[in-house]
Amino acid sequence: MPSYCFFSQKYLKDAEVYWVGNFWKTNNGKWNVNVYLFDGEKVVQTYLPIGALPFLAVGAKVVDGYLRGSVPSEESKSLRIKDLTAGWFTTFGQMPRSLCSYYGNGYLANEKVYCYSAGHKTYFFPQAEIIRSLLATNSTLANSITTPEGLSFLIGSYGFEGDKLNLELSKEYPRKLLTHGNVIHLMSIFLEENLKGLWNSVYRHSITSPREKQMFDLIPLKGVKFHFKYKEFKRFILVTEIREISGLKPKFNHVSYSHPNVHEFLGKAEEQKRKIPKGSKDKRELDHITSPGLDNNRDVAWHDSVFVKISYKGISAEHTSKISDKVKKKIKNVEVEASKVKYTLRDHVGSGKGSPIELQSLTALPEDVDINGLEKFLKAIVFMERSAGAKVHRVIVRPLLSDSAFAKVGDKARNCAVVFVEDSVIVEFGRPDDYPISTLILSRYDKSRIKEEIKRILTSVLENNGHWDIAYLNGFHSFNYKFSKHSRIDTPEKWGARVLNKIHT
Repeated sequence: MPSYCFFSQKYLKDAEVYWVGNFWKTNNGKWNVNVYLFDGEKVVQTYLPIGALPFLAVGAKVVDGYLRGSVPSEESKSLRIKDLTAGWFTTFGQMPRSLCSYYGNGYLANEKVYCYSAGHKTYFFPQAEIIRSLLATNSTLANSITTPEGLSFLIGSYGFEGDKLNLELSKEYPRKLLTHGNVIHLMSIFLEENLKGLWNSVYRHSITSPREKQMFDLIPLKGVKFHFKYKEFKRFILVTEIREISGLKPKFNHVSYSHPNVHEFLGKAEEQKRKIPKGSKDKRELDHITSPGLDNNRDVAWHDSVFVKISYKGISAEHTSKISDKVKKKIKNVEVEASKVKYTLRDHVGSGKGSPIELQSLTALPEDVDINGLEKFLKAIVFMERSAGAKVHRVIVRPLLSDSAFAKVGDKARNCAVVFVEDSVIVEFGRPDDYPISTLILSRYDKSRIKEEIKRILTSVLENNGHWDIAYLNGFHSFNYKFSKHSRIDTPEKWGARVLNKIHT
């Protein structure tokens, strides 16, 4: 991947990051983050790909178009947040002018700010700084945060043996991020209820329409301690850059992890090599760069990018070449038991307005039924049957009814399609809003159980806010599964061919 100059020629003179704003999506589906630069005279609004978020904090220097971290010897303070819900939101324009000014920039004035009061002082946190430091510590996580199932795609399978977590990462997890700190942090977000709730809320807020908006929910995240750089005016403190975090408590004391593309044990020397990203100090890649702050042996002189150090007290980790078959079997047994407690299997499916649509085949699209959001998918099924010769046995389209926000698209119920084709079952959700949940393909299934199991799978998605739960799927022994990601550039024909290839491989 080519090196990345963060800012264009017109920003090549010295400047600094004055504020980091909201996320937004372009017409072609690319996510960006608003960045406000100060050149000593005025505030200029620009934007960067969301993968740049780990490098963006208030006060970061911009020299010749590249980001430089601020000097690490600056004064710092610390604050323990007793409960994130004890804070509130205000706007940039409501902060004291002696602390910061919006220089007449109306967009900046309306940016939301998280506030927290402690010890007769009021602390102001840029929303993006909380997200950057707690969730988007590397570009892989930053790019995943606007995808509901982003975390799930990084995890192949996992399970517990007491307080030990056995983890197999997915092929999508970058090898550059194979460090103990990165893996512990990934699974902390995935397994800790409040931290994952914070993660999920970022996506929900990112797809709302207002330009200056709240970026996350006030989740009851408790006892987190921030160590940060700041600006101060009287009893008001602006947090510019969070440098260290402690107080996070994962649901495991030890993690043993493996990666499908790493077949030999990473010894101590190799592990150390992975802890600092490769490449020129002057040019950084935007994708799949680890935040060096997660690694204890970081070269303290290397501070040309913003970083955060996260401390997990008493948590140990080991990297192994692979998880044995015996352990995998035990993981599945554990997940089956856990799933019985986690999910109340209410039948949300087929209880929307109107009767389910059931067709024996699809030689043409139905014209008299509501297939909102499934038009392209059903055209792909038509191609599979008519042009590729696939045997389509049954097609079911049903509206979803649930309290889950995912079940609604505007004032309408989201549709779901279940297609029995060849020896597989395809599960697809209507996506008129381009909601990025992948297609699920089931194979080698038990015909006597598949109907009930599909209901359970759909229920788990609804109860998991529109996410595929990999651990839950791993708890089933009666089928194999795989995913097929969506592509905006796919025609129905290309999509159908790609799904059919997935079925046959």
